[in-house]
Amino acid sequence: MRTYNTLRNTGFAIAVQLLTQVLGFVNRTIFIYFLGIHYLGVSGLFSNILMILSLAELGIGSAIVFNLYKPLAEKDITKIKQLVNFYKKTYRIIATIILILGISLVPFLDILIKDKPDIPDLEIIYLLYLAGTISTYFCAHKRSLVIADQKEYINTLNRQVFTIIQAFVDCIILVFTHNFILYLFLRVIITTLSNISINMKVDKLYPYLSDKNISPINDAEKKIIYKHMKAMMYHQLGGVAVFGTTNILIAAFVGVAYVGLYSNYLLVTGTLITGIGLLFNSATASVGHLNATSDKNKSYDVFKKMFFLNAVLYSTATVCLLNLLNEFINLWLGQSYMLDSFCINLIIVNFYIMNVRHVVMIFRNTMGLFYEDRYRPLIVVVVNLAASVLLLDVIGFPGILLGSFISTAAITLWWEPYILYKYGFKLKLKMYFIEYLKFIVVIFVAGFISNSFCQNFESASWGIWFIKAGLSCAVSIMTILLIFRRSNELKFTFDFMFSFARRLVAQLHG
Repeated sequence: MRTYNTLRNTGFAIAVQLLTQVLGFVNRTIFIYFLGIHYLGVSGLFSNILMILSLAELGIGSAIVFNLYKPLAEKDITKIKQLVNFYKKTYRIIATIILILGISLVPFLDILIKDKPDIPDLEIIYLLYLAGTISTYFCAHKRSLVIADQKEYINTLNRQVFTIIQAFVDCIILVFTHNFILYLFLRVIITTLSNISINMKVDKLYPYLSDKNISPINDAEKKIIYKHMKAMMYHQLGGVAVFGTTNILIAAFVGVAYVGLYSNYLLVTGTLITGIGLLFNSATASVGHLNATSDKNKSYDVFKKMFFLNAVLYSTATVCLLNLLNEFINLWLGQSYMLDSFCINLIIVNFYIMNVRHVVMIFRNTMGLFYEDRYRPLIVVVVNLAASVLLLDVIGFPGILLGSFISTAAITLWWEPYILYKYGFKLKLKMYFIEYLKFIVVIFVAGFISNSFCQNFESASWGIWFIKAGLSCAVSIMTILLIFRRSNELKFTFDFMFSFARRLVAQLHG
């Protein structure tokens, strides 16, 4: 059943993801053409400010999903009702806190933007971003419930359908009105409609949630939940320090135009992250149920297979980015939107080391190891901000990217798997790093060989770009086959991919 749910979740996600990503690039192209790079930079800046405000969320989302695994597996309806009701009330408090904090920042917006661009009504634009963020919290508890219940496909389908609607509306507004405020206002409306839709669907699936007389959870359970929430707050802080401060530092010390340039590269890498993440995010609830009902040996076996598959995909994607990323930006937007090679290499390195750990995070979260890992994010915050600010003063914009790399490579790279292996699997970490280093070898070998081939193609065209993409993928796969030819995980990966393809085709035709 877990395998079936994972395949079904992934099938629905893939079915709409391709269209969503294509529309995302169309939308970005139209946005830049009609509004310009400064509006794009302001958009990235305000998104990062609101990411920092999301610290008020306290990591409750992961705590919700973890605490729901067991009662869902045991079909304990009373406990499910109690937890969902508790989370609903908590999210409303969080939304209120974010609203108050968000409004209090309005007088200080000018301080955060170096060489403020000539964009009217910045305060209104910011408040619309704030409204969009707050609107996401009113149905968050119900989205978390379907995710924990291995019905991620319902949440994904809802988000993607409304994302597609939003993309079409965005394009129409930008082309015919060029009005950024109307563009943002309609985004808030569409987000609200998405919330109403998921609310109705969840109420239909879980009618007992509408019961009026739901008893509160007891003090002992609250204590456990608060313990997890406190630990997850540290994780939220670490995540925001690495991902949420970048655009703020760029806007404040380099300029808002650079935020726009950088965001185009993030759109490309983000598309890859989303695509790969679909496969694993859809399996998260299944992993949670596995950890709640199976022994450590079974969990470890599944972890090794998932880590290998994730590393195969990210190492291949990294080689492709090394050969194709800047040329893609040039073909898509033009040479004036390109960053220098040092910045691009840092973006690609960060892309790999921050995302190859995704399966480690899935198992850490589904095993509830928030508390054991609580100090790492605090150290990451200090190292990341200190390194970014110091290097920013020395080498400018690349210093911010280098700061993110230093904090992740020096701390997170080994600390997270150490916590998982020590407290989750109760095993030594040696085999993990042997596998990790093998994939580093894959990237260097495949990157060198494929780049040697790609250098022979001087003409810049989409046809040549696709040839280079094919070469990069082929060389990466052959290198992986050579290095891991005797690996059980390689056999599993092939079996899984063929099985997944067959079942997906059967599902689409069924």
